[in-house]
Amino acid sequence: MAFYIVTAIQFDATGEVELVRWVGHNSQGVVEVAEVVEAIDRGDVVEMQFAGHALGQVSGGRLRKKILPNGKVTITEATVIPGRTLFHLPRI
Repeated sequence: MAFYIVTAIQFDATGEVELVRWVGHNSQGVVEVAEVVEAIDRGDVVEMQFAGHALGQVSGGRLRKKILPNGKVTITEATVIPGRTLFHLPRI
């Protein structure tokens, strides 16, 4: 099992995540959301991290796979923490 930290995202025209900036096991940089979903499917831990808080870096919690009604697969928060959602991450 590997561990990845997501620090920024980009939404597509429909408001779903399409790109992620992450760092982790043998990978860093900007990747398509499909690569993040593959990591989650392998059992890897993928979490959000937020900077600029009084305590320094803080976790936003784990991400999980989300299947949309049209069958497209994306990611979402496993547990919503107010002020620490995908929407609150910096943009790529």
